[in-house]
Amino acid sequence: MRIKLSLNLKNVVHSFRCSGGYPLKAWDYWVENGIVTGGDYGTNVSVILLMVVDTCQPYPFPSCHKHANYSVPSQCSHAPFATPKCSHECNENYPQDFKRDKHFGMISYGIEKDELAIRKELMRYGPIEVVFLVYTDFFHYRSGIYKHTAGLLAGGHAVKLIGWGKEHGTPYWLIVNSWGNYWGDKGCSLCSVKFWVLG
Repeated sequence: MRIKLSLNLKNVVHSFRCSGGYPLKAWDYWVENGIVTGGDYGTNVSVILLMVVDTCQPYPFPSCHKHANYSVPSQCSHAPFATPKCSHECNENYPQDFKRDKHFGMISYGIEKDELAIRKELMRYGPIEVVFLVYTDFFHYRSGIYKHTAGLLAGGHAVKLIGWGKEHGTPYWLIVNSWGNYWGDKGCSLCSVKFWVLG
């Protein structure tokens, strides 16, 4: 039996904030406390056994592209948004109560900062959350292999690592960023293997 769920990101944002936080603690939270259904902004459905169902707590914020200048209007001119209050109730249209809708992770763990170990983890289990120090030139990335060349340190950042490869002999990690489809190459980036990765 295959089940595909969109889980609520709001609980984790509430607990750990967007301006920093502890990625591994967010995974621990999923294991220890569970997360109800929800998904990205604009999605209020999950697919369970090929049936579309409403979700407990849809994500409340629109996609924002605040990290670079874009030719498309942003949906978040009034950002930053206030951190939502923690709610232990599902939306009124959802047929299940909050506690019964919780889904739990089995285990959370970190992996060693080693290129081969990270590749093996990707091959065996799929995408990995990775963290790195981001510099202001990363905000303006468009295409090719990103390598920090200029700009100030902006802070820590977490992304989804989905693969690796080589371009013109230079190894890279393939990442998916959370800054929307207008950043980078439709929300994705190639990053130099030497640059970072802590899984």
